[in-house]
Amino acid sequence: MESRTSLKSKPRSERTRGPVVAGIFYPQSGPELSVEIAGLVARCEQVPGSSRAIVSPHGSLPYSGLVSAAAWLSTQARKVDRLVILSPSHRALDPAIFLPESSVFSIPGSSFAVDKKALADLADSITACVEDDIPHLEEHGVEMQLIFAAYFHPHASIVPLIVSGSDPGILTSLFAGLYSLFADDLESTLFVISSNMAVAEDKVSCLERTEEYIAWLSPSGRGKDRPAGAVGICGAALIEAFMGSDLGRGLSPNMLERTSSAPFAEAGEPIVGYAAIGLSP
Repeated sequence: MESRTSLKSKPRSERTRGPVVAGIFYPQSGPELSVEIAGLVARCEQVPGSSRAIVSPHGSLPYSGLVSAAAWLSTQARKVDRLVILSPSHRALDPAIFLPESSVFSIPGSSFAVDKKALADLADSITACVEDDIPHLEEHGVEMQLIFAAYFHPHASIVPLIVSGSDPGILTSLFAGLYSLFADDLESTLFVISSNMAVAEDKVSCLERTEEYIAWLSPSGRGKDRPAGAVGICGAALIEAFMGSDLGRGLSPNMLERTSSAPFAEAGEPIVGYAAIGLSP
């Protein structure tokens, strides 16, 4: 990966955001990564591959790779030219939408061109947009989706966004702006929300809270009180804002796969839930 200093010394049109968690969350070798992703996909139950949007976790491959594979498999029948990938910030940053300065995102064996025109148009319409590579170098939420994008939609361009905070005004503006930009291209655009699920003290509670939350997102559940377990879901604000926007109108969530970090947790560690959600009419 290029250092921050080298990134800042290059013109923005030449900057590449290299892999940050390769060798930690997934294999550092391109061929080895391809084999592992193919193996995960082969283990998934085959589902109709026409999801308009997905929620996919950003845990390491041993923790949540099979779940992410299920989410992405649900898009396989679509011809996708553009990936809009949204990830929450896990750091205490001011509320903002962080756009990358880099024009390319790379992972082992693959690279994706950033749709800079779309980002410029988004920045022109939303004052909360900030162009800054640093948040993108400090987060792995987008990167963990690209390793699956390379398998399913390798030629798509990307619109990678890191969203800090849960300010309702910012989120409403974000999804209104995205709808305005891509309303005429929804058939060729896939929206990906990178998010883990509920956090609890044990596996059973973790999975129950995750399932309650996904049920609440459905048309029949949204009239009920928001589940208490939603508080620990890192991307909940993004998921709910998407579902409440014109982009999410008419889409229903389908839980495709789910698991937790319980097999890897040490004594006393909280258990994190992971779920694959396909959003389709």
